[in-house]
Amino acid sequence: SELTLTYVSRWSWDFRTFIADAQIKAYKNNEKVGQVEFKAPNSANPDKWGKDNKRIISMMDLLFGKQTVSEAQSKIKLGEM
Repeated sequence: SELTLTYVSRWSWDFRTFIADAQIKAYKNNEKVGQVEFKAPNSANPDKWGKDNKRIISMMDLLFGKQTVSEAQSKIKLGEM
């Protein structure tokens, strides 16, 4: 049976565009089977800009169990995403 994904994000601008927050939901047979969310660090934190494509890939990895929450948080702190 097929898996359907929805993706919603809110982009913001502060000297450049960045993903302020995003959400990916997974559905199977019209039933939600997974969800992952991302929120950029607060506006005083320069890590908010990050690498948008890597953040989306990381969200997908979290959703499909290829990465843990603590691994994703470490990547954000190290500036890898």
